[in-house]
Amino acid sequence: MSKVTRFFLAILFLVSGSDSMAGEPSPIVKTLSGQCGEDPGFRGSGYAFSYLGVAYVLTSEHVLVHERGVSGNYCHTVQWESGARNGAEIVAVDWGSGLGLLRLEGNNAQVLPDLSSISGTNLGAVEDGTPISVAGYPYRSSALYNDARGSVLRLRSERHLLPLISSVIEIVGGHGEFGMSGGPVFDRRSGKLIGLLSHQILHLTEGGDTRVESPEQDDGRNYNNLLAIPVDFLESWLKKVFREGPAFDASFVRNPLSQMARQITIETSGLSFSATSFAPFRLATALFRAGGEDGAGIGGQPTPEGSVVLHVNSAPSSAFLTKWHLPARQSLYDDFTRLTLTRSEVLIPYVLRRGSPDKEMKKVFFGSTEVFFQLLQDPTISVPMLVDGGTNGNLGERVLRIHAAGAKLGELLAKMDARTVWSLKAKALLQRLKLIQELSAGENWTFLLKEDLQRVSDTAGTHKDAWSELFSTAFDDSVEMLRQLNSIQCLIGYSC
Repeated sequence: MSKVTRFFLAILFLVSGSDSMAGEPSPIVKTLSGQCGEDPGFRGSGYAFSYLGVAYVLTSEHVLVHERGVSGNYCHTVQWESGARNGAEIVAVDWGSGLGLLRLEGNNAQVLPDLSSISGTNLGAVEDGTPISVAGYPYRSSALYNDARGSVLRLRSERHLLPLISSVIEIVGGHGEFGMSGGPVFDRRSGKLIGLLSHQILHLTEGGDTRVESPEQDDGRNYNNLLAIPVDFLESWLKKVFREGPAFDASFVRNPLSQMARQITIETSGLSFSATSFAPFRLATALFRAGGEDGAGIGGQPTPEGSVVLHVNSAPSSAFLTKWHLPARQSLYDDFTRLTLTRSEVLIPYVLRRGSPDKEMKKVFFGSTEVFFQLLQDPTISVPMLVDGGTNGNLGERVLRIHAAGAKLGELLAKMDARTVWSLKAKALLQRLKLIQELSAGENWTFLLKEDLQRVSDTAGTHKDAWSELFSTAFDDSVEMLRQLNSIQCLIGYSC
């Protein structure tokens, strides 16, 4: 079999720690999560601490099944270095932040570090090159593994898959095993906690999801970069959780049934988001590996090669409160909600990045749900929505009428192309109109692009000069194009 190397971001299941005092338990624990009475399929690591006399464990959200653990269907357990175990309940979990918090049954709080050990001030002396240590429990092991060979490569790295975090700590030279996500990272000089392990970057070889092809590249450097959520973010997230208590609302949580099937379905405020491999029409559900469970080394969720389509549907009530986390994109959330309430499915195959009025918009394909929500934070991004019109008769009729308007718009644009040489501003407007025509005249689907419909239809706005040129050269056809654009807007439900 030929050897194929793939570069990817992998979600770890990790843990690290400092030496505990004699007779005291290590605050670094193994986490076990899954269906009650069965072998727990989700295993990670965590950092135990006390707050107001109660013991908690901070870990990565992807090592936990997103159910509180009180319904009887799913159970969460924490295992200490000694092998002793405590039951646990999820207090808070957030896919967007990459974090989960467990509250332990029983009372170990008096022998654990307190909340003040998770402080942003711990980063004060940390810089690129700072030596660090990590530790944790490999997936099929109960023995704590320690590694003190790493150092900070980038204190503020943007190479990660956490939508609500601007940067992570990127570590070079260290080693993490599958099963260690959620474990702490320590400044080796001060012994202070500086982060929580979450993902990693490495090269894999075909035939074993957890087998690293080589520990070194051509330059002789180890290439297994660990990614850790910085402690200042940990501190702010925990303070919000404790301050808001039962009213804490996460940005997104995972659907537990999808988790158990090794699929990724993210839910928030009555909406669910799931990704499948790109295809033009109906798409089979794609499975995303949660790590190679052969225990042969490092594992995780590879970044998909190529593009995916994001599916948006209505979602049932979750065990956790959630809130749409992007107020600047509230209108997008409203559109999703309006469309899914009609029992329609919305699909997003790519987004559009707009430049200045004289520049073309560009399609931007994304490889994962995480990347999509990262892109949403860019104000130059627009989101075309593909709506399945076959699940609702009224919507299906409107889709056919939108297609007809798009086809008529295409005929008018063809006449414009053949008519004359246009200025740059007019060409930019016509390019946008062609894209809208393409999106609205699909054979089986329709793309809904609210921002561009409104912008190009505004003859007194951004494209004022371009519309003036079109009116002066081809008045009747320009008026008819506007009529078709307004018809599309009305049919979509934006305005009439």
